[in-house]
Amino acid sequence: MPEEKNKRGGARIGAGRKTTGVAGKTCNINFRISPEEKAVIDAKAKAAGKSTSRYMIDLALNA
Repeated sequence: MPEEKNKRGGARIGAGRKTTGVAGKTCNINFRISPEEKAVIDAKAKAAGKSTSRYMIDLALNA
């Protein structure tokens, strides 16, 4: 007797959020800063033509 499929949801091929960047990035680093510090970092990242994340990664790796 064939097994009846559950038609009430569950994982589907191609479902879920698509990856948008470099494959293999799975770690997060969190830290707290003041709103003023965030504004300065965001402005510097924008002036450098980078996202805030990319700016912080470049800054940390090239320090």
